[in-house]
Amino acid sequence: MTNDVHYKCTMASPQYSGEAVVHIGKDKLDFQTENGAFLLDYANIRSFCLHNYHFFLDTADGKVELSQMGHDTEGFYEQLWLAYNRRSRESLFVETVPLMEAEGEYSYTDNGGKANGTAKLSLYQTCVCIMPADCSGRRIPLCFVEGLTLGNYTIHITLDTEESYDLIRLGRNTKPFFENLGKFRKESQQQWQAAHTSLAAGMDNRLGEALERYRFLQNTCGRDCVISGLFSPGGSAFWIAAVGNGSAAVELITGEKSATYLYGFTCGAEAFDKRLRHAMEAMGLHREIIFMEEGALKANPLYSMAAERNAHLRFLRGCMTGRVIHTESWQEKVIESLKQTL
Repeated sequence: MTNDVHYKCTMASPQYSGEAVVHIGKDKLDFQTENGAFLLDYANIRSFCLHNYHFFLDTADGKVELSQMGHDTEGFYEQLWLAYNRRSRESLFVETVPLMEAEGEYSYTDNGGKANGTAKLSLYQTCVCIMPADCSGRRIPLCFVEGLTLGNYTIHITLDTEESYDLIRLGRNTKPFFENLGKFRKESQQQWQAAHTSLAAGMDNRLGEALERYRFLQNTCGRDCVISGLFSPGGSAFWIAAVGNGSAAVELITGEKSATYLYGFTCGAEAFDKRLRHAMEAMGLHREIIFMEEGALKANPLYSMAAERNAHLRFLRGCMTGRVIHTESWQEKVIESLKQTL
């Protein structure tokens, strides 16, 4: 729900200093001043905090300070946090309503780095979202959870990539959050495994016109080097990939015309396999996010936020070496790309 309240304040920023009225929108802050309007997209907000009734925003264009809000200060902070979180979850392609919410502390070490602090925590059927008042929000997919323990008021989550997340001091929500997390994790993984079993059993029929390319990759690289996976357990779209020693070719089977995406990597085939699966699950059918140029990504606030909050998407983007259109020269170009494998 969009906040329709306008807040009067004193604004100090690189662009303007003086009286202003700010509105919290769906995807940005709207500042009305005597010099005109200033729009601040949530994608450009790195963090925000409240201290001594002064509100501070760290943005891509510099620091912004808001003051003289009086009794509205704390309400503004809470409403912005909620709006910012909604936009962050949208960028992580979470489309369902949370089944449980809590507030507490968090700490994580993943492929995107380390972070800790206070966050709003949301539990969904297939994931957990950590939503702090900054750009380090995370979506944790339950299908990849390998370890889940509770001890000393801390829920500890470990993924198959050895990334780890701690949800700390949720108060009376700690035990029910943990129990529901375990329940949804089990259900999510059962659905994930069943869907992949079904995919493997019906692969030839589901490939359609891509079957010939699939057979070519198997014959060229070896059957054990060609893997497949789903974007979600409930969808019909999937992907196939030939992964070798330092290179990979990925096909998206979505019912739309697309290219073969080529990658080069140094992390080892097994590690690339895991990170590819995480990236595909994270992006869903938003395939543009893995191949659009950096300038185009920055111009798309939602995709920019998505890449910032998911290290596997950034990894895949960084590994990309090109695309091959499905023309007569497709086989030749793919073989050249996979030469390290061959």
